[in-house]
Amino acid sequence: AATSPCSATMLFRRALAFSSVVAVLWVTGCGTPAIKASRTMAVTMEAETKTRTIELKPMTQLDLTLPAVEAGFVWQISFHDARYLQQVQPLTAGAAGAGSTVSFITLRVGRTRVRFLLLPTSAGREASPIDQQEIVMTIQY
Repeated sequence: AATSPCSATMLFRRALAFSSVVAVLWVTGCGTPAIKASRTMAVTMEAETKTRTIELKPMTQLDLTLPAVEAGFVWQISFHDARYLQQVQPLTAGAAGAGSTVSFITLRVGRTRVRFLLLPTSAGREASPIDQQEIVMTIQY
C-alpha cells in the first residue's frame, strides 16, 4: 500500500516536533537532578605534605583548601576522575595569605585521587610546575 503525501508530511512534522522537544530538554538540562551531599568534610592541605590520604563515604562534599601561595602563582587541577568525584565549586584563588579552595562530591565507592600543580600565572601551556599536591581518597561505606 502506498502512503499518501499527506501522511508522510504529518510524520515528518511529528518527527520534527519531537526532535525540537528533545533539543530543548537537552539544552536546558531538564531531567538531570542536582546531586546533594549528605555530609561535609573539610581538608586543609599542608605545604610540607605533598600527598594526603583520606577515607570518605559516598555522597560526601569534600571542601579542600590548598596551601597559600605567593603572588604570581596559581594552583591548577591537573587530574581528577569524574567517575568518582563531581566538582561542585570551582578552584578559586584565596585572598592574600589564604589558600585556594575547591569542592567535590564523592559519587561512588572506590579509590581515586585529585592532583594539583602550582604554576606561574604568566606561564604558557608548556610551563613546568613549581610544586604539587595530591589527595588520595578511599570512598567506602
